Amino acid sequence: MKRHNKLNTLLILLTAGLIALACSGSYQTTEANKIVDQANKKLDEAKELYTKTDKRNEELFSANIQTLPQLAYYKSQKESEAKAIVADFEKVAGMLKEISRLFDDVSRMNLDEKYKDYAKLKSDEFAKRAEAVDIRKGNAQAFMDIDYPKTMIAKFDENNSKSDRLFKDAEDIAAKAKKIEDDNKEIFKQA
Repeated sequence: MKRHNKLNTLLILLTAGLIALACSGSYQTTEANKIVDQANKKLDEAKELYTKTDKRNEELFSANIQTLPQLAYYKSQKESEAKAIVADFEKVAGMLKEISRLFDDVSRMNLDEKYKDYAKLKSDEFAKRAEAVDIRKGNAQAFMDIDYPKTMIAKFDENNSKSDRLFKDAEDIAAKAKKIEDDNKEIFKQA
């Protein structure tokens, strides 16, 4: 009889453990969804600041400068704007790094493997975007630091090429994440 009670107790504990594990999985999904919502809100802020900053960056470089004295004068007039652009691009890069970290946290949670794969891809995507923005700020920094037009243009071309490549890499990663989401709608319905 004691053996039967021990077996029943063991079965009850095992069942309770399985129920707790199952409940913790749904708790993790709920928690993951909250983190994703937080990341999406931060992404909206980052997009807005990036759009405004990139427009200001384009305006900074739209002047038709022909001579070194013109460049020196223009730089003296626009140095504070260039500094503000660098600072705002740094803010955007920081926001994107935070979004990447949030998705990385989600990828480590007790979730469906496809959800974790999706979150890891999103983390990688936003890390690439942060790196691209960090490089893009280099144009405004070069504007402040370099006094020779040819050297400045070469630096712009280098920065633009690198950041464009990183943005393309981020888009490719985003497409992979979107495919996982589209192929596994039942997982993301609850998300």
